[in-house]
Amino acid sequence: MELSRVDRISLAHRWLPRQDIVLMLECAYRGISEDSQDGELLMKMESWIEGACRLSEHNMKNLLARVKEFAVEERADKF
Repeated sequence: MELSRVDRISLAHRWLPRQDIVLMLECAYRGISEDSQDGELLMKMESWIEGACRLSEHNMKNLLARVKEFAVEERADKF
């Protein structure tokens, strides 16, 4: 059985809470889906996940900080 995207990232970064992984995947999906055709979307998401799994802990923490900052700004724009 193939692991889910969340599980794959979780195995690579055991310190990272699942809710943060989901937030990162949602952000990545929004960014990738805006610039992709249907056939490209799955390939680009797979590439993003592979890259995320290879990141060092330091780089993943930096990425997570940017994602959270973006999520806060996005929520503020809605209100």
